[in-house]
Amino acid sequence: ELNAQLILARASLAEAQAKYNRARQLRAQGGSVESVADVLASGTISGLRQKQAELAREKANLSAKYGPRHPAIVNIEAQQSDIGSQISAEVSRIIESLANNVSVAKTRVSALRDNLNQIKGETGADNQALIQLRELEREADATRAVYEAFLNRFKETTGQQGLQTPDTRIISQAVVPQAASYPRVTLFVGLGFVLSLMLGCGVAFLLEHFDNGIQTARDIEQSLHLPHLVSLPATPAEKGPGGKVVLPQDYLIAKPLSAFSESLRSLRSALQLSNVDNPPKIILFTSALPAEGKTTTAVSFARAAAASGLKVVLVDCDLRHPSIHRAFGLGRPEEGLVEFLAERLELSAVMVKDSKSELDIIPVATGTANPPDVLGSVQMKLLLQRLRDDYDLVVLDSAPVLPVSDSRVLSRLADETVFVVRWNETPRDAAQSALKELRQFDAKIAGAVLTIVDTARQARYGYGDGGYYYSRYSKYYVN
Repeated sequence: ELNAQLILARASLAEAQAKYNRARQLRAQGGSVESVADVLASGTISGLRQKQAELAREKANLSAKYGPRHPAIVNIEAQQSDIGSQISAEVSRIIESLANNVSVAKTRVSALRDNLNQIKGETGADNQALIQLRELEREADATRAVYEAFLNRFKETTGQQGLQTPDTRIISQAVVPQAASYPRVTLFVGLGFVLSLMLGCGVAFLLEHFDNGIQTARDIEQSLHLPHLVSLPATPAEKGPGGKVVLPQDYLIAKPLSAFSESLRSLRSALQLSNVDNPPKIILFTSALPAEGKTTTAVSFARAAAASGLKVVLVDCDLRHPSIHRAFGLGRPEEGLVEFLAERLELSAVMVKDSKSELDIIPVATGTANPPDVLGSVQMKLLLQRLRDDYDLVVLDSAPVLPVSDSRVLSRLADETVFVVRWNETPRDAAQSALKELRQFDAKIAGAVLTIVDTARQARYGYGDGGYYYSRYSKYYVN
């Protein structure tokens, strides 16, 4: 019943709202509100309209006899104006009545809806209580059934107690044993030790067998067939002056007596002694894959050579992903190697001075569509010859060997090539493939450098490596 009343109330509200909206819209647009049904049905409006019509006829008759300012005509116009005001007032009252009807209809709809919601809430609560009652009744029935089953079993057991006789008798009292018969601790401990030892040896053998990384100088000599030049220990994240973390490429400057700095000096000596009569002047640094420490090694080596008094220039030859300017904390330059080789600039315009050493730098500003053609061009050969004449040492930092062919082209222009291997990370097959490609281009490979070496762990693989001595005789170095 409430639903039916609510539907009727909403229909009445919609009708009243429509009438009110129509009247308000006509008034707002300047239209005739008198076309609204309630206005048309008003007796007051009808009477006033009738008087208005009579005055209009009377005015028409008088206008035929008198002028517009005749007192009779002026009097009729005053009456017409008064009737117009009365009609407007009556229309306003009717519109206000329509608004009141809308308000009353809204109130009725709201009241009916609240009553209906209240009844629904009470009905829902009753239904929920009925559901809980039925659930409790089912639990009570189940509990009663279990109780009756146990009661019947108890009665049966009690009735049988008098009919049964024991089949056993006590021969002697139990005695507490002096020792446990099980488990045999000594035997199990021995077996556990032997099995653990065998398992540990097996795991160590498998790890060693499937380990594809390069850890020692012996690995370089046996797997890559190269001399081991030096091992560069990993640089710990320490803070230098001003509280800033010392980057690996700045370690030589900030900590000149560290094991890392000493390794760089050893690398320079090894390269100089590779050909005593004619030491290499153009040295290329490359690696098999990215992120193996190639650029850091080239920058640090160039700074070490400059610190020894040599006139050194470092050339960024990685035209695809140049990083030399970032290693020195510089922004991306506007001119660099590519612009010079295109014969658009002088060499002095692309040269940058290292703020922490006497090192000169030729960075890369923009790339090129054909890096191998640019690096193997006549202009590149002329540049290297000019640098050979002007500097004691020219260091080239190039792209990795396997992804691109840039380093293979440059290896023909360099006096020696240093192959960088990341400790325990570079796969042996990747390093072997890279060296095979370099040798196909007749590259002169001076040897390999192990980078980012964990000296404490490396010492476990062989006593002949530098890592063992760095770790054992660390008192000779100052970090």
